[in-house]
Amino acid sequence: MKKQPNTIQLQIPEPCFESWDDMVPLPGGRYCSKCEKTVVDFTQLTDQETLRLFLRRQGRACGRFREDQLNKALPLPEPIGRWQKYRAFGALLSGLFLSGTAAAQAALQQPPPIVQTVMRATVPEGRASKIVEGIVTDQSGEPLIGANVILKGPVKSQWFFSGTCTDLDGYFYLTVPAETKGLQLAVSYLGYEGQLVALESGNSNFEIQLQWASQELAEVVVIAHRPPLIERSIISGLATGRRTDGKAQFPPETAAEPVEILNVYPNPFTSWLQVELQLEQPQSMLFHLYDASGKLVFAQAEGLPQGRANLRLELEGRHLPAGRYFLRVSDEAGEVRTKGVVKALP
Repeated sequence: MKKQPNTIQLQIPEPCFESWDDMVPLPGGRYCSKCEKTVVDFTQLTDQETLRLFLRRQGRACGRFREDQLNKALPLPEPIGRWQKYRAFGALLSGLFLSGTAAAQAALQQPPPIVQTVMRATVPEGRASKIVEGIVTDQSGEPLIGANVILKGPVKSQWFFSGTCTDLDGYFYLTVPAETKGLQLAVSYLGYEGQLVALESGNSNFEIQLQWASQELAEVVVIAHRPPLIERSIISGLATGRRTDGKAQFPPETAAEPVEILNVYPNPFTSWLQVELQLEQPQSMLFHLYDASGKLVFAQAEGLPQGRANLRLELEGRHLPAGRYFLRVSDEAGEVRTKGVVKALP
């Protein structure tokens, strides 16, 4: 019997030489205009936290690492047979640790309206539907803005499922089939443990509380003294993982992305953005728009079919001031791309 891989080594085959200080701070890291991704700062994370995030991202993490974090054996949490087993850890769709947002936002021209994005499942003709609603909070009761709420069901279900995001007060509204047997709400938020909530027939209002993911980490090693972070010891780039003690290997850096952004226009924009995507399979996609200070100003979830898809994001009425913004597109595994866009004066 072949020995199963039980460790992973992180490598950066082609380091990125973009300056970290010149990148724009965004939730989860900094925006790199060269690779159009948010570069995650792994230098302050423990080995367990680094491994956990990397597995959740399914090897699609662009990061900044200390030299001592690379090319070392990191033990996997348990023997595994297939990389897809870790899809269950997905759904942290917004990036990493939103609480680390930098800089205060410039004053808006007017207070933005409450975002109430209601996504609808495609209900077969003649079938009844209903609206479920609820609020998502953290363990202290504070509402979580932009939390992901995705409708899940049996693999062979006849329904086409979609999802939504919570508004500025933590509330969500979602149209679902009237018959909810076997259906669940998958609720997730950056830096928190996701939850699966069963849709019981008699309940249409939910109060969902998420817990910090860091509280669930086992055997976290606290390093009291870290080596000095000098510039030459920091390496940035797209990290790939190689399983050791076996021949299994993660998809290489050149592997085809399950989601490709073909175009985002117009840029500059005034009241809307059009996003063209190419999907290898049906996906629940999330679209987050951040201002230059890293504050979330717009969120929308869409269930998109396989193939080429066109989506129009309506931004009229958001009272967005002219300036620079960042559109982050995510799938179930995490960030796909971040595009810089400019809001022009009307």
